Amino acid sequence: MSPGDEAHGLFMMPGGQSSYPLSARYGAGHEDWNKGKPTPILQGPARRVLHLLPAR
Repeated sequence: MSPGDEAHGLFMMPGGQSSYPLSARYGAGHEDWNKGKPTPILQGPARRVLHLLPAR
């Protein structure tokens, strides 16, 4: 994915972020990965926005 082109970015992580089999989210995305169906990086509109400002 190129910076500024997130709308075209794809994501696949069949074992979850930790790859720990006992994790509740371990199987999330596995079926899509198995079928070769990529998941878009952007899941919808932002729910929160974090603005970072330099310290004064």
